[in-house]
Amino acid sequence: MTVAFPNGAAVILAAGASTRFGSDKRFTHLDGIPMLSRVVARYCGVFQRVVVVLRPNDPARTLVEGSEAWITISPMAGLGISQSIRAGVESVEDRNWVLLAHGDMPFVGSSALSLLGSALDDSHGPSIVRPSFNDEIGNPVGFTREFFPKLVCLKGDSGARQLLQELELPVHVVKVEDEGVLRDVDTPEQLESLPVA
Repeated sequence: MTVAFPNGAAVILAAGASTRFGSDKRFTHLDGIPMLSRVVARYCGVFQRVVVVLRPNDPARTLVEGSEAWITISPMAGLGISQSIRAGVESVEDRNWVLLAHGDMPFVGSSALSLLGSALDDSHGPSIVRPSFNDEIGNPVGFTREFFPKLVCLKGDSGARQLLQELELPVHVVKVEDEGVLRDVDTPEQLESLPVA
């Protein structure tokens, strides 16, 4: 499935240290493919512009090079995911919206991503878009450009959750038939219990 969505961009946040996993989970194989490579390929199959945020001198660069994704570096990634969001959003500030994705959510399907992109493309005025599966809210989360200034000013390791808690605007929830929007991988045990899609 190739949809493109030239008005927006997907930013994959992949500069974390995998402390709970015990090793660099980005290199962990799923069906013979490193996790981060799998995530990047999935997003590149849907979005025209995909940016992967990495740490300085990050070995995971090898998992992205050769794909259609761009790499941007978060010099202050050690200060929390907020700095990765800042680097990613600044690299796509020419777009009308951004979909913030996690590099450790390899089970999100193309159909769900397409629905989220369409919702962001169709939005009129400020809009925040999130997926839900069985009435449970998941990720990735999308923001129209009106929120870019706030996104680049986030602090710490709470990510976009901090902004969602501060804002009183309603979130546009997109129902998807995709349990992958609820499933991230923090430990090897979680990975073993999840079906590969």
